[in-house]
Amino acid sequence: MEEGLGRSEQFQELLKKLTKEDNRLHHETNIDHVSFFQRWIEKKIEFIDQSRKLIDRNPDLTINELANTLDNRIEREARKLDKTKTFEKREIIYNNLSALEWIRNIVRTVELKYRQ
Repeated sequence: MEEGLGRSEQFQELLKKLTKEDNRLHHETNIDHVSFFQRWIEKKIEFIDQSRKLIDRNPDLTINELANTLDNRIEREARKLDKTKTFEKREIIYNNLSALEWIRNIVRTVELKYRQ
């Protein structure tokens, strides 16, 4: 049975990776980027914060459950594309999708490392 993230070794590694990326992204926000890229960076930071809060609120959450939660959120965002007609709204959805997929990939790399 997979151990909840709580304070497990997986949690520590995931937290370390998310913190490292968060620090790197905060540094990137200080650099003058085009607005599209700047919004993408900010969205990544926002989703890192949301992931941390989810882990804190649910200490029994497994890394696989966290990855599945991110997958479900990605699917919901992707479904919005069919209903969206304006370029501006599509841009927001694509930013969200890209940032969510990026976080999910970080989570999955930790999951793969600890898979038995």
